[in-house]
Amino acid sequence: MLRFAICALLALPAAHCFAGLTQTITSTQPIIDWPLCDCADPMPGVLDFALFNFDGKSLCSIDSMQFSMTIQDGDTGVGDFDYNNLSLALDGVDTGLKLNGFKAGEENSLTFSLDKNNPNWNANAMQQILDKIKADGQLFASIHDSTPDDNAIQLYSSFDTTLSFTGQVCPDPNAVPEPATFLIWGAAGTVFVYRMRRRKA
Repeated sequence: MLRFAICALLALPAAHCFAGLTQTITSTQPIIDWPLCDCADPMPGVLDFALFNFDGKSLCSIDSMQFSMTIQDGDTGVGDFDYNNLSLALDGVDTGLKLNGFKAGEENSLTFSLDKNNPNWNANAMQQILDKIKADGQLFASIHDSTPDDNAIQLYSSFDTTLSFTGQVCPDPNAVPEPATFLIWGAAGTVFVYRMRRRKA
């Protein structure tokens, strides 16, 4: 509120008022129900498993992502033969997210996070993903296996998977506050100035 009040009093552009605001968009979908998802045979190098839908047109950036899914017999636990070999791709873009921790012979539900502080963060890849979200609001998710045909992971349509992105909100350069909003901002700014004067006194 204080930021908006100062912007109104100083007549700053809307971009300054809204800079720093973030938004999180989330989509939860079931695993696609088709033969590839009940893998009796070793999985191929690329396995599509879900179609996510987003309303992300207000985002200007992707600063972090979070992904959750369930896999049976993933073989990506520490010491398993596919450790570090499976990664998440969205519309064919490798996110750099390694799907480690799905242990051999077990059903595991895991959540993964990736942000700018992670060494696997790829800003160019995230920009491509953001462009694809803005284009049609959809992302096909797939597992990429760097050593294909050696694993028979199990995915079922009863398993849900969730994907979230958090990023900066694009300011609307055409947004004009209503008169009542200016009054609120002005009042807040007056209180702020009054308090500052009292402190100095």
